[in-house]
Amino acid sequence: MMLNYTSAIYHNITSYDRRAMEPHALDWRHQPSVYKVYSGAKTVDLEDIENLYAKSLGAVCRLGDQDAFKNNLNPTDLSKILLLAGGLTGRQRQAGQDFYYRSAPSAGALYPNEIYIAWWAGGGLESGIYHVGIHNRRLSLLRPGDFRSPAGAAVGDGSPDLAAVFLITGIFFRSAWKYRKRAYRYVLLDAGHLAENLRLALNAAEIASSMTYDMDDAALDHLLDLDAGREGVLCGVRVYGCAAEAVEEKTATIDALPESIRAAGRVSAAEIVYPDIAGMHAASRMIRGGGSGQVVAFESTAPTRTENHEGILDKLGVVPERWQSLDDFSKNDSAKSDTGISTGQSRDVANMLDFAEAVIRRRSRRNFTDQPMVRSDFTHMLDLLCRASIESETGRDRVYVSSVVAGFLAGNIEGVVSGFYLLDPNRRRFGKVAENQMAGPMSRVCLDQEWLARAAVHFLFMSCLPDLDAPWGARGYRYAMMTAGRLGQVAYLGATALGLGCCGIGALYDHEARDLLGLNPESALLYLVAAGPVKGFGRHS
Repeated sequence: MMLNYTSAIYHNITSYDRRAMEPHALDWRHQPSVYKVYSGAKTVDLEDIENLYAKSLGAVCRLGDQDAFKNNLNPTDLSKILLLAGGLTGRQRQAGQDFYYRSAPSAGALYPNEIYIAWWAGGGLESGIYHVGIHNRRLSLLRPGDFRSPAGAAVGDGSPDLAAVFLITGIFFRSAWKYRKRAYRYVLLDAGHLAENLRLALNAAEIASSMTYDMDDAALDHLLDLDAGREGVLCGVRVYGCAAEAVEEKTATIDALPESIRAAGRVSAAEIVYPDIAGMHAASRMIRGGGSGQVVAFESTAPTRTENHEGILDKLGVVPERWQSLDDFSKNDSAKSDTGISTGQSRDVANMLDFAEAVIRRRSRRNFTDQPMVRSDFTHMLDLLCRASIESETGRDRVYVSSVVAGFLAGNIEGVVSGFYLLDPNRRRFGKVAENQMAGPMSRVCLDQEWLARAAVHFLFMSCLPDLDAPWGARGYRYAMMTAGRLGQVAYLGATALGLGCCGIGALYDHEARDLLGLNPESALLYLVAAGPVKGFGRHS
């Protein structure tokens, strides 16, 4: 029977149940490749990098100055931005093979996402459609020519100052090889990690940009010549500046690319198409209010700044006893950080790693200690999450963060009573829902991963599933999951900058998580990111 996929239906049928886990052995002979290679395509080497942007994480999270950004995207900045977005940042020898760390985390280190660029910004780089080779730092030219008109129309922006468009796709079987029908969740979360790194890197370069989850999927799949059953465009980042002069005669047709190019999307000799992934992705391709290809629909489907974000807090079925102002919470501290919050006497955050250093040093660290998280570090992380929730979209964007509610489980934090709290970023406040030590029970909910119980804090990203479906249809699931990934990436970078460990968890017994938190039956915990002091890591270690 063909299901009418919605956020609630897909999430529920892919929920883990402790008493009904299906056994699954990994087919190591057909493990998917984590790199996409376009054989025969013309390639361009990305420029060597001499230095990265020396800006604080708090500064690049802030968008108040974006109207003053005057820099244009050029090949030098492009090289830096792509390294910070999803590049290789380290190597380790494991089981006789080299394992490469990347700037963005990925569930199971399967890296399902790819980056493409529609470029007409000039700077000596030929206009065209490019794929980014993470492993060899090369751009593969798939289509030469000026595609500003079709690319701009597909991402809902015909601005004359639109200079380029980054496109993030997901290859489904890379994650489904391990996670099967549940994998669409991780493809979206990982796309969010990558998208947030890209957004912050553009801010560090002082290049104006905006993000959209609402695109003409069919047009972009055609432009990139993707096999829609295997891969799809999930997110677009529009870049503004002085574009090169258009050469309209080069944009006449978008023909099918050679089979050698299309074959790059086949990452395993034994791929399996999971009907629930294919069905949910197909359902989420539709734009509520106008099919999958009308720009007017892009303007009406996504949440807007006028919608009541506080109303989302009321949909989870939990209500804080009282709210605590984040600024009042830090009033007793003595100094001020560059984000405008108090830094605390017990720890000076002025010497925290800057944004680029945090990206390069970020790892998933699980060896948490019993040492408490100091008050100033915790306050700083809450401030970053508030900023990411409020200021992560410019006036050209829709406020996708309204699809997610953030909260946390306080376990071992100076000055914070253990318990479950909600975060209200618009009013910069947090409220206690329940006063209990919940880190241990949550570790059992997260597939009995005992190391989670030692984390100082669990950041939580939740949503009410029917509340996604009612206004936006299945597309709302993309909003929520990618937004959860983006906010989770901010937590990763904030923890790393402070010398703390951090690790994201998407694998959990879903109904047990709902019951532990006291959420109503229609709501769900989408993503958990644990943070706190760890052994062998600090700002200067």
